[in-house]
Amino acid sequence: QRLLPVCAISSLVGLLVIRLIDGDFFFWSRNVATYGYTLIAILFGAALFHVLRENRAIALNQFLKCRFMRKCGQYSYALYMVHVPIASLLLPVTFRALDRLGLGIGYEFDFVVFMMASFVVSYVLAVASWHFFEKHILALKRYFI
Repeated sequence: QRLLPVCAISSLVGLLVIRLIDGDFFFWSRNVATYGYTLIAILFGAALFHVLRENRAIALNQFLKCRFMRKCGQYSYALYMVHVPIASLLLPVTFRALDRLGLGIGYEFDFVVFMMASFVVSYVLAVASWHFFEKHILALKRYFI
């Protein structure tokens, strides 16, 4: 429990260093693929361990218990399956569209917009997958268990 803040802060610092070295923060960047996944796992593992051990109603606990996060858990399989292809398709489209707008805010803003657009499209596809496919397949499990 005492090492949770150290793990979280060390992971965040490591991710910041990766961002500075690679010049971006895509999941296919060399240092993200080499070190970033481990740092992200440590960071979120520390956060999860903290939430599970904490009895108080802190903001992170409340966020993880909200309806939206529970729905993300319900749709997580399809989200996992579609997020990389969607991100790969939307990356050039989003950056070109933002470049044409000429806002000139910077890479970080463009990256956040790209990630939000990727999540929204992935989430919509995951909801559709759940309602049109997954829940019907799961209903058949009573015949096999």
